[in-house]
Amino acid sequence: MLNSKWQLSMLLLLILTASASAQSTSDLTSYSAGKISSQQLNDKSIIKPILLAKMSPSSKAMPASLELKGKISFTPVFENAYFQILTDEFNYQQNSQLQLSELPVFDIELISINGTLFPKIRGTVTTPHPHWDYVIEPGKVWREGSDKSINRALLPFALQEKNANCLHNGLITFLFDDKGKISNGFYQISSETCTYLQFDASGYLATNLIADTSLAGNTISQQADVYQKSVNSVTELQALKEQFANADLEALAGKSDNNSNAISVAGIIIAGNHFQAPCMTRHGRHPLCQSLTLPSYSLAKSMFASLTLHALRQRFPDIDSLQVTDWVEQCNSKEWHGVSTSNLLNMNTGLYDSESYSDDEFSEKMEGFFDASSHQQKITQACSFFNKKQSPGERFIYHTSDTYILGTVLNKFYKRHHEPSQDLFYDFVVEQLFKPLALSPTTWTTRRSLGDIGQPFTGYGLNLLPADIAALADAAYAKPANTLSAHKAWQHILATKAQLTNETHPAIFAPNFAYAQGFWFQDIAEVLNCAKPTWVPFMSGYGGITVAFLPKQITYYVFADNHNHQWAQALVAIDAIIPLCASD
Repeated sequence: MLNSKWQLSMLLLLILTASASAQSTSDLTSYSAGKISSQQLNDKSIIKPILLAKMSPSSKAMPASLELKGKISFTPVFENAYFQILTDEFNYQQNSQLQLSELPVFDIELISINGTLFPKIRGTVTTPHPHWDYVIEPGKVWREGSDKSINRALLPFALQEKNANCLHNGLITFLFDDKGKISNGFYQISSETCTYLQFDASGYLATNLIADTSLAGNTISQQADVYQKSVNSVTELQALKEQFANADLEALAGKSDNNSNAISVAGIIIAGNHFQAPCMTRHGRHPLCQSLTLPSYSLAKSMFASLTLHALRQRFPDIDSLQVTDWVEQCNSKEWHGVSTSNLLNMNTGLYDSESYSDDEFSEKMEGFFDASSHQQKITQACSFFNKKQSPGERFIYHTSDTYILGTVLNKFYKRHHEPSQDLFYDFVVEQLFKPLALSPTTWTTRRSLGDIGQPFTGYGLNLLPADIAALADAAYAKPANTLSAHKAWQHILATKAQLTNETHPAIFAPNFAYAQGFWFQDIAEVLNCAKPTWVPFMSGYGGITVAFLPKQITYYVFADNHNHQWAQALVAIDAIIPLCASD
């Protein structure tokens, strides 16, 4: 692999030591066939999106001869900016105040470590822009054959809508030299995981570098090591053919269940071995698939809400029975009497409009909840939307608002038993769950309500990387003897499938489907013609996201955005190489 060549290289690394700002300059001269040239960057002559291969390391790329350490400001330039809406279900483009086509200013502290360009700050970064925040992920530095003393950089980023979870993935490339000079940046957005807003964009960024040789630290170096190990642990899906000649790669890549243009990434993890299909975009293959930021959407109901409640239970055994009316003022009414945290997690509160499990979630009422930005607005709506139709615990009705109420209860409960200044997400979820599970720093931020309270959304609003799916798979199949609270929580959740053999279990809301403990469950016996019920848990996210925890330590995942949650053909393809039916 290219990175291993960088690590083995004996080239002397020079450090950018400019003590003052280094402005973009036309003095940088570089031309490599098939790659963006310095002239194109300085003249701003690219007027529309290009093939990503022109921004990416070639097969003959050489190790960078320089280290990059410092803060770079990237400021959008309007000259030759390109923006083309492809899908706009909510007519965002009609609202000029959103400034959809304009990027925010990026201020990023970066350090190159063994060829990886690593951002100091990970996770969502809020900006003054009216619509966009952003996420920066690890990139690359390298040289092409005729670059001489010039080095190239490629930096993945994602635009994230404020108060939402949609992500639009892009890349920034620029050149730099040993004199502290840096070229203009060129950016391109060619993919997303977002059903309702899709666009292509490209353009230029004015750059300003302030070198900082003291930027390196143990924390960044450790994160860089973990990231590189995750990159090295992924194998092309094509390699499955070496073990299983009959492997249906198209189906395993999600293409038999989904439109291939809608898929951001898909893969399968077999007993810790991670196989992944190429991450394709509208302009070719993404060169840094392991740095592709992915939205959780409702995966957070499992990753955040469920894991947190079950982990806290180990210290507070009665946490399942906390009464909503005792903890949430806005829900202190007869309608909510008798509703517990367990009912909220299982979405069987007894309050609803429609008896169809999904109708309420897509109603106008819920649109108002998702659009609300303050905690007061969200919690008031969540507590007042629906009337009580039956006793708690009897019927599953899907409400993201229930999970928001649950997060509010758990946050208040956590603060009462700790310092009031502590935060459920930062101090418990991240420190005691996500970090021990080896989830990436991308997961260490969450969407919150605006204002002083800053309540985590809980039911959506996380971001993750493909490696985080592998980490969750490791936790799901960990031995029960593992003492980590997160692993114990997983074991309790996954044990739920044994209870679903009772056909009258209240979690079963449709033939072969159930929802319990913040997870979905499917009996795959009908799809695979199994002789006996075979229930499997899976996480599901808005638009077409599935992460399924199958028998025999197999995890399948696909992130798509065409309102399609089908994965039956992938399931059949997996069963063809490793039988999944429960044994007698």
